[in-house]
Amino acid sequence: MISYLRHEFSFNASHSSFGAGAGSHHHTFLVTCIFECYGNSEEERRAVEMDAESWIGAFIKGFDGQFLDDLVYFGGAYPSVELMGDMFFETIRAELKKKNAILCELDISDSPTTYYQVSDRIMLTNLNDNISVKNYDMLMRLMERI
Repeated sequence: MISYLRHEFSFNASHSSFGAGAGSHHHTFLVTCIFECYGNSEEERRAVEMDAESWIGAFIKGFDGQFLDDLVYFGGAYPSVELMGDMFFETIRAELKKKNAILCELDISDSPTTYYQVSDRIMLTNLNDNISVKNYDMLMRLMERI
């Protein structure tokens, strides 16, 4: 049995739009993760969920109160919501794989009206058109084999 779970995490941080601290501004970021937990029993799946949720929460909390431009994590690149989303997705996905869980989708928002969505599969409407087209093409090729 597979369980799909959705958990939301938030953190407050600032970054600069123009580099070197110029145009520094603050955001409350909302990160939503949808992941699958595997296990032979409900108890095992629940333990995987709790471990995954705890690890993601600690990872996200590490960005709380930070000036993102200064973090080595971004390698000097402008920490846009898109870059953050892509990097968070890859980091969290790699860690969850070790914990018997799979990250299906990550959404990150820096305002109430916009968000960036990252997924390696067709799930919901995806703002990343290149990924959506790639996934759709892959699905159509698989369907042709049936």
